[in-house]
Amino acid sequence: MENIENILFFWLSWILWIVIYFFEGNQKIRYRNAVAVLLLMIASTWYVKVQEFQLLVPMFLNAFIGMYYLALEKQKGTLLFLTISLTFGYSGLQLWQDLNPLWLFFSTTFISVIVGYIILMVFAANNTQRIAIWLICTSFGQLLYGVVKHSYGLTVPIGNFQYLMDTVLLIMIFTILSIVKRLGEKIEQTVKNVRIKMKT
Repeated sequence: MENIENILFFWLSWILWIVIYFFEGNQKIRYRNAVAVLLLMIASTWYVKVQEFQLLVPMFLNAFIGMYYLALEKQKGTLLFLTISLTFGYSGLQLWQDLNPLWLFFSTTFISVIVGYIILMVFAANNTQRIAIWLICTSFGQLLYGVVKHSYGLTVPIGNFQYLMDTVLLIMIFTILSIVKRLGEKIEQTVKNVRIKMKT
């Protein structure tokens, strides 16, 4: 199962990188986000030891990027509450996976991505907020999940390819939908301009 998640993560990450690099209109955002995706792939197997814990390096990278973008947004109180709620929800889902035998045959990635997508579409105003919140809540949710397991004597590395899959998959969905929406608006505007020229 882990090998499949490794392959899927790198596959989805490359797709996300291609989408960002070739279809993002803003050059500054394009290069910044493309570099972030490459760093995520490069550091995907790196761990750092902090006291008794082995922490996946991309967790720090994702949390930092998420907090940076969230700090630039307005309505920080509402967004902070949403982030904390999703953090506990994500962590709880990971614990439920360990306790429920159903998840031996079905990954929680699909459930977490679907639930995260619905909640963020309803309560977050734009894609920047959605992606920032998702980066933070998955990172701290994974950290909380690892700490809870450690408290029961289960010493395992905190952060894995499933966490990376959860992160990349939803970001890719938001990115593709945003680009499709923008292209749709351009096509609609072009059609309107053509109609105006034909009338004149």
